[in-house]
Amino acid sequence: MRKIYALLFLTGALLLYGTTVEAAKKPKVVNHAENAYEAGMKAYEKQEFQNAVYAFQNSIDYNSKLYKSHYMLGMALIMNNETESAVRVLKNAVNDFPNEWQAQALLGEYYAGIRDYENSLSYYRRALEAKKIKGADKETVQKKITEIERKQEAEWRVSEEMKSKVLKAVDTKLETSWRPRAIEKRGKDLHVVFASRDDDYQSGKWKNIIDLKCYTDKKDFGYAYANERVVADFRAKDAELDTLEQDEENRYFETQVNDKQKEYIVGRIFPSAMGYCLAQVKSHAKMKEADLREWVEVLRNFKVGFIEGFDK
Repeated sequence: MRKIYALLFLTGALLLYGTTVEAAKKPKVVNHAENAYEAGMKAYEKQEFQNAVYAFQNSIDYNSKLYKSHYMLGMALIMNNETESAVRVLKNAVNDFPNEWQAQALLGEYYAGIRDYENSLSYYRRALEAKKIKGADKETVQKKITEIERKQEAEWRVSEEMKSKVLKAVDTKLETSWRPRAIEKRGKDLHVVFASRDDDYQSGKWKNIIDLKCYTDKKDFGYAYANERVVADFRAKDAELDTLEQDEENRYFETQVNDKQKEYIVGRIFPSAMGYCLAQVKSHAKMKEADLREWVEVLRNFKVGFIEGFDK
């Protein structure tokens, strides 16, 4: 059902982003990659999507640097109901062609379709920053970002009664100067942000924050799957995890997220009564070895008990 739902969203994206990408100007010579691309476009327009997939793949085989063939291969796979393959192709296109914006926007639409608003916004914002996005396209992507932010905010609202239950269930042993600044519900998942009273969390002018996420709608998905999910989320932000410590149910790691303001992160993946959780210390300053070890000990104290009624 999730694939079908995503497909409906992505089909609508065809109207938003079109099916053509501006080609680079080259001398008129026999160009097998261009010929294969044109064959793919003809098949696509006739809704012969399997033939289009073959043609666009042939175009890439002739010339792997032809961005429009990568993008249209992703589109053809979507229309052929091969969503997983399409996402993989589009992610490769994002990595290989960072100045282009269409693949990033289409991934943003895909993640919005499955209500993964965090990844959706990540890709849409990257599309907005791409060098080749211009004028009306830029306005369209900005509108999508605003729309998804509103959906995200509406979905994350938590009642005051539930906030009280969450704070009773989350045991951090943090010093009293640390306070919860946000308590949100993402689908059936829990998200809590802690910041020092001296830091301006709302404006983003903070030295350190601690971000806690618990995947409560996947209580039995296991340690291996928890790691897979977390690693996939970080890879979407072009970040790799370096393990500091690991056992059968806990993993401590460090990483760096390269966005506008670099974030240096120490994290812990651990089990709880609410499913597997991810606790992250985020800093705008690079951490020394002593800092890493100190934050690992802070995260080691994190425990999350059962929160009655949260998963409803």
